[in-house]
Amino acid sequence: MARPATLGLVALALGCGGGAPQPTEEKPTPDPVEEVTDVVAPLLRVDPGAGEAAPDYPDVEGEKRGPCGASATNLPTLLQGPGIRRLEEYTNYGIGQSSLLATSYLPPSGPYRGTDPVEEDPDPDMSARDAWGCKYAPGKAFDRDATTAWCEGVAGSGEGQVLVAPIPNARLARIGAGYQKSEALRTANGRPRRVKVTLMEAREATPAGVQSGEGWTYRDVKILGAHEVELEDRGGWQPLPLPEAPGYQERAGLVAVEILSVYPGGKYEDTCISEIEGLVAQ
Repeated sequence: MARPATLGLVALALGCGGGAPQPTEEKPTPDPVEEVTDVVAPLLRVDPGAGEAAPDYPDVEGEKRGPCGASATNLPTLLQGPGIRRLEEYTNYGIGQSSLLATSYLPPSGPYRGTDPVEEDPDPDMSARDAWGCKYAPGKAFDRDATTAWCEGVAGSGEGQVLVAPIPNARLARIGAGYQKSEALRTANGRPRRVKVTLMEAREATPAGVQSGEGWTYRDVKILGAHEVELEDRGGWQPLPLPEAPGYQERAGLVAVEILSVYPGGKYEDTCISEIEGLVAQ
């Protein structure tokens, strides 16, 4: 359920978890990022070299497992170390779920209002109900749809929450900060202001074994470097500078964004990110 902010500002009609009709404002046109040509190509399968020993990295601690996967609650601690044993992302039934790619995600508010199951099929509406339950899941931040968003799901404005996004074959990245379905929704919810950006690369990236879906399993994820970035409070795309990493080979890259401070929402405390994309340099 979306959390009311305590800022005393005039309430808007809708937030991440609101049930009122959504605003009809046109979505903002993303601003171009200089010195790039296109978003990255799909990830190719990456296997470790012959005879290469696997590093002994710690694993994530997951909880709140459901249709959107588990939240990796210890990501902030793991990002301070040498690496992470395993991360996963997948899409199942076209829902856009993710597993172990964020410390939390916001569940939608109110009851599901889809079609009731009929006796012949005990659960004909599972896909629609799961899609509703995963409305603000991590995968919404890298589904190439600026009208969707990942929203963190803890009490408060989200400082310390982490989102991981795949950026295969890329040395540049960009971000759509906030819930950018409309300007009203962007300002109603929190937007990341100062973030810690961590660049990582998986030793092995292989297709995830997901029933009726597809995705990737990243193993032996090495942490290459981190720095802090100040984001602007505006709609559209803006650059997400990556830290310097001389050994970075790009093939199975990932970027973690940790929220350090926020631009507060006018109605809701939920802090959201619509998109993170890797880019190909000119």
